[in-house]
Amino acid sequence: AVFAILGMQLFSAAFASCTDDASATAAECASATDPTGGRALWLNPEYGSFDDFGQAMLLLYITSTGDAWEEVMLRGMDARGAGLAPRRD
Repeated sequence: AVFAILGMQLFSAAFASCTDDASATAAECASATDPTGGRALWLNPEYGSFDDFGQAMLLLYITSTGDAWEEVMLRGMDARGAGLAPRRD
């Protein structure tokens, strides 16, 4: 539980990104369209996020089993802050 709270403090709202790759912030995403021509959405990755305690605990459980821990590690390294899309360095 301690690591879930720590993850929430460090990465809350930092894993989300826009379905339109050109949008780097949540504000830009709100007025963008996705590649299919529909409205772009600001979404968390499929494997989860640290936005709330339940999701944080589930994400930590999944990574502790060794399932897709690399994706979570890379997203954490690329995170820039709340409302900003992660940027690959």
